[in-house]
Amino acid sequence: MPLQQHRDRRFTLPELVQTASELLAQAPKPQDARVNPLPDARTVRYYQSTQLLDRPLGYEGRRAIYGYRHLLQLCAVKLLQGAGRGLDEIQQGLSGRSDAQLEASLLPALAEPVSSPMPQSAPKPRALISAELGPGVVVTIDPDLVSNPQALLDRLTQSLTPEPR
Repeated sequence: MPLQQHRDRRFTLPELVQTASELLAQAPKPQDARVNPLPDARTVRYYQSTQLLDRPLGYEGRRAIYGYRHLLQLCAVKLLQGAGRGLDEIQQGLSGRSDAQLEASLLPALAEPVSSPMPQSAPKPRALISAELGPGVVVTIDPDLVSNPQALLDRLTQSLTPEPR
């Protein structure tokens, strides 16, 4: 899974932009040609000012430090924007989402390989695993891309289970 390797990382702004750009390069091209599919530093700062992205984790001197959640948020915003959604709609849709929910929504778009300009034969059917985690929450996992699909399903199910008060 391309996202998993970044889970414990901390990013400077240029590193966040670079990592998001590398991940988003694997995603389908935006439906709206006016949308830049890849983020830049200015865009990240704007998204923070409009609360599409959380505030930085902290600062090292004058450099902001970002985490995995920021990477998930940035990729989600760019993908939704590319699908024709407005920033107000995106903000409402992403508000309150957990890291696991953001990750699950990104997996289908970021798991696809970069399309090749070379013509290829018909793709082989994939044996995908689908599971309903709750009312209205269905996850599809490609076992060729996830080493332990059951463990991922268990983590996602746990993240959706409300904690006792």
